[in-house]
Amino acid sequence: MNTALHKSSDSKVKVHILENDNLFLGMFRKTINDLGEIELTTTYNTIAECREGLAAEMPDVLLLDINLSARDGESDGLTFCSEIRDLYHDLKIIMLSGYGEYTYIKRSLDNGANGYICKTNSSVEEIVVGIKTVVGGDKLIPLDFIMLESKEFRFTNREMQVLSYLYEGLTQEEIGRLLNRAKYTIKRHVENMKEKAGVKKTSRLLSEAVRLGMLPLSRP
Repeated sequence: MNTALHKSSDSKVKVHILENDNLFLGMFRKTINDLGEIELTTTYNTIAECREGLAAEMPDVLLLDINLSARDGESDGLTFCSEIRDLYHDLKIIMLSGYGEYTYIKRSLDNGANGYICKTNSSVEEIVVGIKTVVGGDKLIPLDFIMLESKEFRFTNREMQVLSYLYEGLTQEEIGRLLNRAKYTIKRHVENMKEKAGVKKTSRLLSEAVRLGMLPLSRP
């Protein structure tokens, strides 16, 4: 439901939110209005409502739930982010998500988001700080993602392939046969990844990769 709350004053940052979790939305709306620093002027439950609302009134920041299932011809949250970025170049977009995985963060930023917040780990006060960050012209990027994107912690495509096979339970010898590479070559890839990740054991390498979203929570 598209709910216009009240007219924004010029002194406050004007925010719209597209969120289909009504429990979170109610808590967020109450707390953010109590804080008085940000003005939440409009809330949406569906992409169609948000699309129509943005055409009528442009906020400073849109908080966009990433977990919107495609239905009735609508796009999902990530695809919609790309759509509105193409339409509104100056609009600041922050993706809200219950996921902290690398792939979700990267896809959000690649699709034009200015920031990404894991709402399950963030207070409303922290989200307000994030809003101020993107309004000030900076990106809002989780620290874990920055670490992964740094040169020291960037795995090559071949390393990622080896990592995935290790996660499936294959031995280095078996991986070597699959990739038509010598066992010592696979061992070198594993040692390089452990050095980049700052760990000594392969089990720790895999657990860190899962924690940072490089591997799925459930094994194949």
